Amino acid sequence: MARIQGEVVADFTVNDGIVTDAKARSGHPLLTQPTIDNIRTWRFSTDFSGKLSTTFEYRLGTDPGCNWQNPKVELHLPTAVVVTGGPIPVME
Repeated sequence: MARIQGEVVADFTVNDGIVTDAKARSGHPLLTQPTIDNIRTWRFSTDFSGKLSTTFEYRLGTDPGCNWQNPKVELHLPTAVVVTGGPIPVME
């Protein structure tokens, strides 16, 4: 099972409420692309434009009900997102 956890720090640009650019500044390579893909779905007020940074924290949960298909997500937007899930099964 993949047991990857950690933080991804990303910078992104918003123009007229739409994320137009997003780049990971740091983080595990397997976590950076899902982070950027998620940020690109975010929408803001149409009168907002600017540059922001956010941190996604990925945790492996110990709760038996915590699994990779239905992770717990805590939103502290736009500055932080905490995702807690179980390990992803790896096909061998």
